[in-house]
Amino acid sequence: MLEGVFYLGLGLIVGSFLNVLAVRFHDGRSLGGRSVCVSCGQTIYWYDLIPVLSWILLLGKCRSCGQDISLLYPLTEVACGAAFLLIGLAHMPFFSTVLALPIAALLIVIARYDLSHMLIPNVWVYLFAALSLSAALYPMESRDFVFNVLAGPVAAVPFLALWFVSRGAWMGLGDAKLALGMGWLLGLEGGVTAILSAFVLGAVVGLGLMFFSSSHLLHRTLGVHGDKKVTMKSEIPFGPFLIISCFIVWFAHMYGIQTLELFLWWSFW
Repeated sequence: MLEGVFYLGLGLIVGSFLNVLAVRFHDGRSLGGRSVCVSCGQTIYWYDLIPVLSWILLLGKCRSCGQDISLLYPLTEVACGAAFLLIGLAHMPFFSTVLALPIAALLIVIARYDLSHMLIPNVWVYLFAALSLSAALYPMESRDFVFNVLAGPVAAVPFLALWFVSRGAWMGLGDAKLALGMGWLLGLEGGVTAILSAFVLGAVVGLGLMFFSSSHLLHRTLGVHGDKKVTMKSEIPFGPFLIISCFIVWFAHMYGIQTLELFLWWSFW
């Protein structure tokens, strides 16, 4: 019980930090200094920075100017809290847990940033790939070395091909870099399963957005304003779908669930 509370609390705090990291990275600001409202510039006091709770008590609005605070803020905190909780309760070896926590945090901040700016920062995705390769090589048996190392490039090749053929119109190069780390993190079978699941999830969500793109929820999460509609020609970031699928397969591995069966159930449910 206490262990679960610890990991959940840690994840919520880290999730709050990830919000700051995403905003300040985009603005080119350092991580030092007090947090301010992105609308009015007013300093945000500590009692308005409590993860999730402050957003709920403020009804999703800035205390000073009354502007909406994006739902991405509490969603990022909840996602990080849930991820840390599941990692902590998986009872993995200590080194695996130490690697898993920053990997989860990186995936969440990448998804958040891609949703907001249609871009995956190189520094984050390269760090994710490096940590994933470390996880793939521990513990390592010599007979598995080549297979584990090749899992990343094999997962990335389809995205590189799509990027090259379309000259970046169909798929961003950041998605290929993300798939590289996913292959190392999940292994070849898990990586392929996650990628296929991401395409299924992307198709389902894309069709849904075409019908509900004017909803207030979409305005606050994906930044679609006014009367803008999502159409077949609209650009939708694919990174978050890859990351959601990555988490599903990754947690399935942690808890001994067969990923192929998981994909078949998800695809035909």
